[in-house]
Amino acid sequence: MSDFHYVLYNCNYDIVLVTETWLTASDTNGLLDPEGAYSIVRRDRLHSVGGGVCIAVKRGLKYVEVYCTASSVEMLCVDVVCFNSRFRFIVIYRPPHYGSNARDYANKLIESLESLCQVAWPVFIVGDLNCPGVNWQTNCAPLDGVQDKLLDCVVDYGFTQCVQLPTRGANVLDLVLVNEPLLLSSLSVLDPVGNSDHDSVQFCIAAEPKVIDNEYAGEPVLTPHYIYGSVQIMRVSRHICRK
Repeated sequence: MSDFHYVLYNCNYDIVLVTETWLTASDTNGLLDPEGAYSIVRRDRLHSVGGGVCIAVKRGLKYVEVYCTASSVEMLCVDVVCFNSRFRFIVIYRPPHYGSNARDYANKLIESLESLCQVAWPVFIVGDLNCPGVNWQTNCAPLDGVQDKLLDCVVDYGFTQCVQLPTRGANVLDLVLVNEPLLLSSLSVLDPVGNSDHDSVQFCIAAEPKVIDNEYAGEPVLTPHYIYGSVQIMRVSRHICRK
């Protein structure tokens, strides 16, 4: 937990997106952020150990949580406004299974993504889809009803996978999928946080002032960090937190 606190308070991230949090109901938001510097949005795994996703948004930044249609998948979504530009961030964890239950889980995840990606503003999908068989350079995947279906969804909605270096062993598991890749000004694969067995991913987004609808008008807001569990906007990064 001390390593996670270091990420929050010393790395200057606007947003931290965490996958595979391993959080339970006994882990309060105050334990995660004792200084109260961030708004915490989370979805814990309820019926077994492990999994879970979390988003920490720096206080003062304007955001709204977006409802995910499939409540059984480990996914969170927030819309954030920065310099009057709107961005959508989706964090996902998919367990590493490939049988019939995994195919059903993948279909529910895809159904949620299809709903969440139909917006006019940029969308960033980060997380661990556990798809080691996907070649993101050639857009090829095993025909197992999981990895190929997730790849089809990503391609159909015009996303580019931006992480080029392995994040666990020789595999690129921790992904940053962007439907407007020119907004990404930098991306780095960093050391793991704490005792995580995945590397972290940090990326920065270039945002330009523009006029949007009154619902999101107001002061500029935002910078993310993605933890794998993790990610950072305006500076974004990602890591995994495991107990």
